[in-house]
This record gives sequence, structure tokens and C-alpha cells, in this order.
Amino acid sequence: MTFLVDNSLNKLSTIINQEFLTAYEARLATAFLKQSGLQLIESSLDNCLSSGNTVEFIVGLDFRMTEAMALRNLLRKTESTDKFRLICYSDPLDNVETFHPKLYLFRNKNRLRAIAGSSNLTRGGLQDNVELNVVLDFADSHSEEAQPFYDFYSRIKFSPACFVPDEDYLKNILNYNKRISSI
Repeated sequence: MTFLVDNSLNKLSTIINQEFLTAYEARLATAFLKQSGLQLIESSLDNCLSSGNTVEFIVGLDFRMTEAMALRNLLRKTESTDKFRLICYSDPLDNVETFHPKLYLFRNKNRLRAIAGSSNLTRGGLQDNVELNVVLDFADSHSEEAQPFYDFYSRIKFSPACFVPDEDYLKNILNYNKRISSI
């Protein structure tokens, strides 16, 4: 099945929450993450993790749009379970290309669901903005048709611009953002 999600007729937050219910593996790559978006999916994310399933986020840091509070909340999940992984792409102070994908992969026993489009993990991207996302289902997550989605995800995950943040890094982001906002 293939369909579009535009947040008018249907909300991406609803689709993601439904997918977390049956996924045994979820991989999310987004340019921006805000607490407002995380709050819309966090309960389902936590239920997925408490069921022993694997979840991984790759979050972009370009344009200083990703909120340190949201990263901190995800970092806490890495401390409570080895089934969750947080990866950041591109330090805003580096001269690396801009990270701007929005790709959500959910694997369950019957299929792989790939969602690609314009929605970041923000309240606007998941619910309020007019967005355009295509939802694709593959009967076999290892099929030739599904492979380009995994290949892309792996390419960004293993990029030299990726790193696993720690609490000190998040404190530096907060301090930097405070200094910039006071100018």
C-alpha cells in the first residue's frame, strides 16, 4: 500500500504512533527535532522500547533548530535501555553539508513501512503544518525495493559527520544557544 500524509486529512503523528505499536525495529532520521514533536510520539516510543524493541534516531544539528531539551530526553533513554540509540549528524560549527532528510523506517513481522517526505520531528512537521510525506509498504523488509531506504539510512549513520552526543555536549549546546540569544 502506498499513500500520502499531509497533516490535513491524516496526521503523521498518528501514523508514527501506530507504527510504534507493532514495530520491532524503528529507525528515524530527521533534520530537526523539537520537544513539541517528541511529546506527540514519546508515549508510543516508550511503549515500543518497553516491549524490548529497537529504536534509533539520527538527528540533525544544522541551523540550530534541534532543541537541546529534546536531545537530552532522548539521551536519557539511551541510559535506561540498550535498545535505544541516539546519533547526531553535523555539529553546527563544522563546515559539513547540511543534513536535511526526513526518513522514518518501521519494521514489523509482516512488512517494512518507509515514510519519506517533508516532516521533521516537530509539532508542525507531525501535526500542524501542511506537509507531504509518502508512505510505502514493502512485504519483505529485505526486498530489492526496500533496500535503497536502508542503504541511505546506513550511509548517513556511518558518515564521519555522525557522533553520539553526551551530557557535556548538550550542556555546550545550551550555553552556546544562550550566548547567541543574548547578542
